[in-house]
Amino acid sequence: MNYGNREDSSSLNIGWKNKLLALRWHRVHNARFTYHSTVVASEYYNNFGTGGNYADLSIYNRIYDIGIDNEFRYYGNNNIVHTAGFKVHRQQFESVDNPKKDIGLPSKLFAINSLHTNAYIDNEIQVIDGLSIRAGIHYANFSLKNKSYNYFQPRTSVNYQLSPHFSFFAGYATMAQFYNQISLGGISLPMELRIPSTRELPPQQSIIYEAGYKQLNKWLDNMSVQVYLKKYHHIIQYRNYQSVLGNRLAPELLDRIVSGRGESKGIEVALEEKLNTISTKLSYSYSKTTLQFPEINNGNERFPF
Repeated sequence: MNYGNREDSSSLNIGWKNKLLALRWHRVHNARFTYHSTVVASEYYNNFGTGGNYADLSIYNRIYDIGIDNEFRYYGNNNIVHTAGFKVHRQQFESVDNPKKDIGLPSKLFAINSLHTNAYIDNEIQVIDGLSIRAGIHYANFSLKNKSYNYFQPRTSVNYQLSPHFSFFAGYATMAQFYNQISLGGISLPMELRIPSTRELPPQQSIIYEAGYKQLNKWLDNMSVQVYLKKYHHIIQYRNYQSVLGNRLAPELLDRIVSGRGESKGIEVALEEKLNTISTKLSYSYSKTTLQFPEINNGNERFPF
């Protein structure tokens, strides 16, 4: 991608790839108990480079991941289903600056090894006819050489079938994310670089609330309306002039980013209709997302773009 005149031109180069190998084993022990296990190995690579009037720089991320996922499911009776599982993954991350000329930056910018462990219990309960509840808790651990993060993440959802054609639902969940994307704000291109949580950079956290209803009628197979509210903490973004598009980059990756908080809320309407072999779905969302960083826009809330 090139733009500008011949004397004043710049270029952007974007590339990514993902390699994945997975081995799966599923066993049904009896009518009530099943077991599922997956061994996975993957490599993710993302590259973003600039040239011309920019820093003439190429930055890439690489993440190696190897791990095992296990899940157990027990059907207590027709009204209760218990699910439990655990995951263990060993991950290696590196981010490298590859200057095409000497601009005063180190070659290897950031590298870290981590161990990610996750365990969870979920329960699906049919309380009475038409009313079902799903509740559980997830435990997540992210261990580094000099730091360990532990999070308990409760989540629950309720579904009430008022009639065969009408139902209400509501849900609540908390989540923590240990590998974070760093976007470039107003540029809509698939070039988000990544960075794991560190001692200085806590994991991103979110709280999600949602509620809505679904309706079936003689005109549509499915119509749903949903409202939601999401709150984010420890989200990250580049500091001013510190993205790869800048020409005065800080030598350390952690000095290029800033942590803040955000909020997203909105409503979504979806319509679905099936005509023989043709399925049509139409949806519309109205939402607002604001972000707040202490060192950007004087700490005031702003739209993300």
